[in-house]
Amino acid sequence: MSLTLMAAVLAVTAMTHLGIWRGQTAPVDVAASPSRLQSVSYSPSGRDFSPEDDRHVAVAEIRKDMAAINGIADGIRTYTVSDGQDRAPGIASRMGLKVNLGIWLNADPEHNRAEIDQAVAIARNTPNIVRVVVGNESLLRADQTDETLAAYVAEVRSRVPRRIPVGTADTWSELLKAPKTVAVSDFVGIHTLPYWEKLESSGAIPYAMDKIKRIRQAYPGKPIWIGEIGWPSDGDNFGNAHASRPEQARIIREFATDAKRMGVEYNVIEAFDQPWKTAIEGSPGPHWGVLDADRQPKWQLRGAVEPKPEALGVGIVSVLIGVFLSVPALFRRRATVLQALLWSIAAHGSAGMTAWAVLAALGIYATPGTLVMWASGLALGGILLVLALADLDEMTRTLLGRRPTRLLPREGAGALIGSAGVAVRQPMVSVHIAARNEDPAMLNATLDSLAAQEYPAFEVVVAINNTNDMSLITPVEEYCRELNERMGRDAFKFANFNPITGFKAGALNRALKITDPEAEVIAVLDADYAVSPHWLSRLAPAFSDPAVGLVQAPQEHRDGDQSLLKRLMAAEYRAFFDSGMVERNEDNALIAHGTMIMVRRSALEGLGGWSEWCIVEDTELGLTLLEQGWKQHYTTERLGAGITPDSFKDFRQQRHRWAYGSVQIMKAHVKHLLPGAKGLNGAQKLHFWSGWARWWSDALGLVAAAGAISWTALATVLPLHLPPPEVTAIAIAALMLRAAASMALTRFASGHSWGETVGTSILGMSLNYTVGAAVLKGLFTKHEPFKVTSKGKRKKAAKFPAMPEAILSGLLVVACITAIVLNHAGTVSLTLWTILLAVMAVPNIAASLLAATDLMPVREKTPEAVTEPALVSAPAQAVAAVQAVVAPSPGVLADAAGS
Repeated sequence: MSLTLMAAVLAVTAMTHLGIWRGQTAPVDVAASPSRLQSVSYSPSGRDFSPEDDRHVAVAEIRKDMAAINGIADGIRTYTVSDGQDRAPGIASRMGLKVNLGIWLNADPEHNRAEIDQAVAIARNTPNIVRVVVGNESLLRADQTDETLAAYVAEVRSRVPRRIPVGTADTWSELLKAPKTVAVSDFVGIHTLPYWEKLESSGAIPYAMDKIKRIRQAYPGKPIWIGEIGWPSDGDNFGNAHASRPEQARIIREFATDAKRMGVEYNVIEAFDQPWKTAIEGSPGPHWGVLDADRQPKWQLRGAVEPKPEALGVGIVSVLIGVFLSVPALFRRRATVLQALLWSIAAHGSAGMTAWAVLAALGIYATPGTLVMWASGLALGGILLVLALADLDEMTRTLLGRRPTRLLPREGAGALIGSAGVAVRQPMVSVHIAARNEDPAMLNATLDSLAAQEYPAFEVVVAINNTNDMSLITPVEEYCRELNERMGRDAFKFANFNPITGFKAGALNRALKITDPEAEVIAVLDADYAVSPHWLSRLAPAFSDPAVGLVQAPQEHRDGDQSLLKRLMAAEYRAFFDSGMVERNEDNALIAHGTMIMVRRSALEGLGGWSEWCIVEDTELGLTLLEQGWKQHYTTERLGAGITPDSFKDFRQQRHRWAYGSVQIMKAHVKHLLPGAKGLNGAQKLHFWSGWARWWSDALGLVAAAGAISWTALATVLPLHLPPPEVTAIAIAALMLRAAASMALTRFASGHSWGETVGTSILGMSLNYTVGAAVLKGLFTKHEPFKVTSKGKRKKAAKFPAMPEAILSGLLVVACITAIVLNHAGTVSLTLWTILLAVMAVPNIAASLLAATDLMPVREKTPEAVTEPALVSAPAQAVAAVQAVVAPSPGVLADAAGS
């Protein structure tokens, strides 16, 4: 029944998606239906045509152009008689088209003389010339003054037959300031382009009629010719003016109908789309034609108009992709109806947004600039969208799915194993602690908690390494002897390895050599981790199953009361252990972390010990064990608590090491993670690839930020294109979806307050640069020194630790302000670009502000479990302190694990 209900939910979502497509792309009724257009502006057609490159257009191409125009209009307007276009009037005339002959004037008198002489000759010898237009917006460009233009018009008037009217064409506002030119002209040719006035399409016709009225009032009795009227069919908005095919058709068809009723002659700009105009007019520039660049009509002169002819096909494909992405929800392990609903909505939404971007791309005329921006925008948006869906999937499975089935129960691993018919054992455990330059009081507190373990067979090996300060060594060595005396056996082994190579892995390998031969399990603790008395007894019995190679408990931290930053650090760690690790555990795909971990000794020694080439030797070991077929187990029960990094600098350094190490691992293990490779199953491979993809997304974001800054700077001096709004919207939506999924997990999986949730999200974002830089560095290098994360040694930083983030955030803010200043037209694409720049700046601003806290005086307060004198001397008090910290999480997973 649940499966049937989920299928019904998916069907409703798909039908809703299809309904939205039909509603957004349905043909639009346009009532006006002129039989023909009077005239259209002519420039040679072709996707690759450019007046700068194609100086002489072939006669055969001009004939094709005129044949196409003849299907919708009675005439043409030309703009020049140079560069081979002197042949267009004759070809048009022979096809029965009327010609408004244009003479192009600029600031060069010699050019103007040659243009006028050739045009006069054409006017005298070509039938169907109905008007000569001397200059095109030469007043607006300031190439001519009222006096000089009047002289040119008068000259042409004197040289062409009287039957042919002569005048000029310019914007209505310029002609109101040019009485001398109008006085010698036979008509007033005005350009009225409401789109460039930032008007809504509904005001286009009233605007044009108002300008006609004003010209009539200024020059009563003078015939008016509308030299240019039109609207683009695609491209960016310009203020309140939005381009679309239906609006282009409506405005031109309605104006043609009104002009015929009023007896006003007009010319529509333009006949064909002109892709080359992208460089000078932006994205709307190529789309002013009533025919496209392939000479095909965009719409008919009567009937409804389709917004996007390809929309239905693209929409159907979009719905099918949405269905394809949704169907797996029916068969997901632990899936619920609500989970399937949210996933289906996200799947169809993602497919729909992507399809809309693809639909928009189908309508563009490709240039190098547009190709770069579309390709880079779709790539960035697509990657972010995939990551957002992965985050959403994790969130829905954690919060809305049925309870996990593979977590170790809180009452101990024995219950799980016993139910499988395996005899429960308590194998001997050797706990290894590698410590370098660590605070003795902190380390001794960890030893105290181990001395209180309620487990019959264990030892502790303390491996001090690469430490020269005897004041950090002697107290620990003496305390190990004291604990041995207290316990009545040599349970605590002390070793000082100095010097050794291999960093932490090297120290653990040396510790392995002095481990009790009877030990079957190796447990690893960081020096700051005080553990529950139940740690070993809860987890060690899981190794009764001979197939189990690794068991681990979540990390927790006990010093959140010291500062807001430390509280947020603890919360930021917690979210991963309460969600991501639980989902990975369901597929036996855990990420091994270096503390609270237990490994089967034979498996570890079979691999030759810990990998000293990798600075995240724990994660590398866990992946290698999975490749060899070992099972791993996880519990959400908090069985130990450590100390957060001393400062934001140390927090960044630790995350840098993790990210850099992940690249090391990926490069070393990539052959095992490819499709078809043996060892890992598909689910395990997917978990590791998706986890690494999150690291790589920060690297991609870093590259994107640098590109966005550079592109914005260059756009101030070059006619560069911005990403279309459709693809920028995908990137922004994906980032918002990722943030929402992350905050939901943090809030509900770990039971955080909303304040902690927001703070944790900000803290997590502040690491974007750190992770991205580490990934990029790992891509081009092989090794990096292992840097110990400072804990328990809080002190004021000597210098600001986040200078790269501060510089990057400053550049992004400047780019954002620049984009705002440049957006005088209020275009959607530039508005979204500005938002994207601001979104990119936020993580770096957060990092800069958090780093500033390192420069503030340190409040002298340390974790009670570390420095309280009674704790160091009294194991019972240490145990009580740890138990208070590692109490069951209030989140939903605590209840799930308890079941």
